[in-house]
Amino acid sequence: MIDYQLGFEGTGATTSEKLSRAGKEVFSFDGSEAYFGPPEGMRTPCYPSSFSGSQVVLAFRAGFAGVHKDFVESWIKHLNNMQFYELMPDTLRRYGTAVDFPSMGEHGENFASLVRHICSDAKRKKAYLSWLRELRPQEVDDVTTLSGALGEPMFALQEGGREFPAPSLSAGTLRFAAMTAAFFEPNMPEVIMIEELENGIHGSRLRLLVELLRNQTAAGKTQVLATTHSPLVLAWLKPEEYETTFLWKRDEVTGESRVCPLTEIPQFNEIVRKQSISDLFAEGWMETAL
Repeated sequence: MIDYQLGFEGTGATTSEKLSRAGKEVFSFDGSEAYFGPPEGMRTPCYPSSFSGSQVVLAFRAGFAGVHKDFVESWIKHLNNMQFYELMPDTLRRYGTAVDFPSMGEHGENFASLVRHICSDAKRKKAYLSWLRELRPQEVDDVTTLSGALGEPMFALQEGGREFPAPSLSAGTLRFAAMTAAFFEPNMPEVIMIEELENGIHGSRLRLLVELLRNQTAAGKTQVLATTHSPLVLAWLKPEEYETTFLWKRDEVTGESRVCPLTEIPQFNEIVRKQSISDLFAEGWMETAL
C-alpha cells in the first residue's frame, strides 16, 4: 500500500509532502525540512542545507534515499509518467516533424506525426477512424496526412472524395481527433490530464467524448484526469462515476481551492435522485451545499 500526500499554497510552493509504504514513512517534508525515514525509524535530513519549499520528492536524486533508493526511483518514474494536454487548435493545424515521432506535446505539437504513425498500422488506423466517424458519421470517409515540401505531415480528413487539411477543419473536430489520437500512442503514459475537455466540442457530441474516455480507460492501464465547466459533460456520467468526480470550490478569502468528491457533498446522494446532476451544477447548488 502506497500513500502519497502533497500540500501547496496559491503561489505553487510546496507546503508539505509525505510518501509512505505499508504504513511506514519513506519521505516527508514538514514545511521547512525534508527527511527520508530509514527502517530503524531514525529520520535523516535529505540535505545538509535548508530545504527549498518549491521542491518535491521528484527533485531528489535517489542517492539521498539510502535504503529506499529502489522504491524512490520507482516512485519518481511513476510521477514522471504523466502527460498533460491543453490542446490548442492553432498548434493542431501545423505540420508535424518529418521524422517518425509517435508522441504528442502538451498543446498538440506533432499531432500530425502521431496520426501518420497511427495510419501506418491498418488495425490501429481502423480503430482510430471508427471514433472519428462517430463524431461526424455522415461525413468522414478516411483519415490521412498530407506531406509538406520536406515530407513533414499535416492532419487531414477525406470527405466526399475531397481532402480537407487541418487548417480548414473546425477547432472542435481537431481537438476531438487529437484527444482520440492520444490514446493510440505506442508508449502510453500512466496518467493523462486534459484541461477543459469540452472546449470547442459541440454539445451534441459531448456524450461521445465522455464515452471515448470511459472506453479507452476501461482496461485500467491509463488513468484520465479531466477538468470541465460543462453541465452537459456531467449529464453523461454514470452514477457509479460520481465518487471519482470532484468539485473544486475556491475560497474567496484565502484564494485556495477545496476539493471534494461529489458523493461527499452533504445530501448529494439524496438530491441527485430527484434532480439531474447537470441542473445541480448549473444552478450552483453544489458550491452552496459544500
